Amino acid sequence: MGKGKLLKFLTSVLGLAAFIFPAYGQMSPCDSVIIRFDFNSSTVSGNSASGDLEQFIESVKSSYNDGRLQQVTISGSSCLIGTNVSCTATALRRAENLRDYIIKHSGIPAGLVTITEAGIDWNMLAALVREDPGTPKGDIVVKTITDTPLWIFDSDNHVVDGRKKQLMEIYYGRSFVYMRDQFFSDMRYASAYLFCKAEEQETAAPMPAGQKTALEEEEIVEETDAFAPETTAAEVSEDIDTAAYSEPATVAISTTPVRKEMTWEGSKVWLKTNIPYWALVVANLGVEVRLSDHWSLDIPVMYSPYTIAPTYRFRIFAVQPSARYWLKPDMTGHFFGIHATGGMFNISVNDTQRFQDINGAWGGGIDYGYALKFSKHWGMEFNIGIGYLWSRYETFYNIENGVSYNEATLNYFGITRLGISLIYKL
Repeated sequence: MGKGKLLKFLTSVLGLAAFIFPAYGQMSPCDSVIIRFDFNSSTVSGNSASGDLEQFIESVKSSYNDGRLQQVTISGSSCLIGTNVSCTATALRRAENLRDYIIKHSGIPAGLVTITEAGIDWNMLAALVREDPGTPKGDIVVKTITDTPLWIFDSDNHVVDGRKKQLMEIYYGRSFVYMRDQFFSDMRYASAYLFCKAEEQETAAPMPAGQKTALEEEEIVEETDAFAPETTAAEVSEDIDTAAYSEPATVAISTTPVRKEMTWEGSKVWLKTNIPYWALVVANLGVEVRLSDHWSLDIPVMYSPYTIAPTYRFRIFAVQPSARYWLKPDMTGHFFGIHATGGMFNISVNDTQRFQDINGAWGGGIDYGYALKFSKHWGMEFNIGIGYLWSRYETFYNIENGVSYNEATLNYFGITRLGISLIYKL
């Protein structure tokens, strides 16, 4: 990053700090750190930090151990590439990952670390445009950011326009391309601020139990007012001061902990069931866990202890874990994976033969699939897997207490996974 661009970023950080600090009773932070991210990335380790992350964690430990730590606040930001939903989800993951990293490595209680904001830092973008005279139609860009609502609705409450759409149309899209190339990398960050108790609170003589001084009562009232969510983040962001960026209006920060309203994109655990297996009277349930922005672990379990009829039984127990790579970080669309198979079976499909494994069935293969999103919670997944299965099995006469008359080995190459699954994201 050039010196000019770095200066702009640091200026925006100072503006962000100027907005946050008054919310804590005019208290300045003891320490702070800013983590930078690549596009679509939310992994904390391996990213460059403005300041020393390990030193920040040591400050958190020290202030907690000597009783001075009051709060650690986290915010996350994303650029404008992608939908508003995916940008918000990415910003939230960045804030969550930084929060989890700090808690893990500092050992402080989770309740002392709060996410205050996650989304697109519109004020920072406006500030960067103001500071760069080379932005095409920069005055129109700033006015659009500060004056245009995030969404514009018609009389039927349908979205017909919005801030981002208007930005993309300025000067035939040249302004947006310039901002993408010059500013968007600065907007991909997560920041943490450490707030400590004042020195007077550390050295003050202890009061009798249940007794408070007038000053302490006043501080309690001030602290309560500071954390009261009088306005929402959306309300603040729609009322940005258009003065110079040196003033403290930088990014909308709400002291209310952020909620995961975008459930699909923010979910880390999904439940699913394979519909065709139910047609075979095989109960099944799967759990998929998000590992990172593009990776997940899918673990379907199938179990059927039933003998439906003398001529038909499909009694199985099987597990097919699969490591998946998704092309999109919101876990929709195409994915590829590698799966393993392990299980047992006792199967008959006519009145002459019954097949039962001796030492189980084992194998593995590769996957391809596609996932659709229906709503914040519901979706559907289509997948197919091709691979190899091995089993040593016996063949029995399919009558009551029928004896085994053959033993053989199965070496199968072909379709090893096939599913149309209903998904519910927690």
